[in-house]
Amino acid sequence: RRPRLTPGRHRGGRAAVPQRHELAAMRAQPPKGASIVDRPLSKGRQEVSQSAFGYIFSEFIQYSLARSDTANDLETKLEEAGYAVGVRVLELVSFREGKPRRETRRLGALQNVRGPVWKSLFGKQADALEKVVDNDDEYHIIEQDPLVNQYVSVPPALANLNCAAYVAGIIRGVLCSGGFPAQVSAHTDSSPEGGGTRTIFLVKFAPEVIAREQARGLA
Repeated sequence: RRPRLTPGRHRGGRAAVPQRHELAAMRAQPPKGASIVDRPLSKGRQEVSQSAFGYIFSEFIQYSLARSDTANDLETKLEEAGYAVGVRVLELVSFREGKPRRETRRLGALQNVRGPVWKSLFGKQADALEKVVDNDDEYHIIEQDPLVNQYVSVPPALANLNCAAYVAGIIRGVLCSGGFPAQVSAHTDSSPEGGGTRTIFLVKFAPEVIAREQARGLA
């Protein structure tokens, strides 16, 4: 409930009329007991410490692992959880960037993921965006050391597990909510620079995305 405006009295018996900035401040304040979803969105930069994120994410991994039979089952659960985040991220990033325009080409949608979306989530843009030469509908988003893999120690029994499946789900959610349905998977690859591995997110767009751009002469 919005607070009621109760007329006050100044000297001379005049009623105190709230000023415009006072009314705006009252509207911006959520009612007492309101949940966080009732509060206005902030356009400022929001950050969470890596240690806090690492703890929460590792607990989420343990929770999902207890309900999975194989590494593939666990990756599927991570991807589904990431997708639920991704479908909300695009609108939030557009609001904070002040650019509510909609991309019409798949390359523009991918560049938005690599740039503003990645910066909003991880504080930097993705390391690289590449097109697969042999397939017109496939692209690679490359990250040298994904944040979600930095705090997880994978046991030998789950050697093929890549927790970046969670990020793959976020990418798919962002693309689907923007009108670019796609399948996204995370793959571990040896780094060409040597001395470690990198994660490649393979993005494969749905046939209707390619057909739509060809019909518009955008492909």
